[in-house]
Amino acid sequence: MAIKLQHLLQTPSRDTEPHDVYAAFTRLARVRWGQRAPLEPQQFTRGVLTVSCPSPLWRAEILSLGEELRSALQEALPTLSLRRIRAILL
Repeated sequence: MAIKLQHLLQTPSRDTEPHDVYAAFTRLARVRWGQRAPLEPQQFTRGVLTVSCPSPLWRAEILSLGEELRSALQEALPTLSLRRIRAILL
């Protein structure tokens, strides 16, 4: 019986919450582009982070750096399962 109850005593691993992803992306954007980076994380669903951009230029920047940004977020949040970053215009 003790073996069957063992899993109940273990602390469950905490899944990465959307607000954790948003905060990590915001910190990353501020480090990369400064305090006034006009990028807003909007949604994190099924491994896709959606970020709103104010112009096509910012959207192109996010798309071109997608893998670099994804890797940096993955490093900051090891339990994160991030497949890609999607950039949309406001």
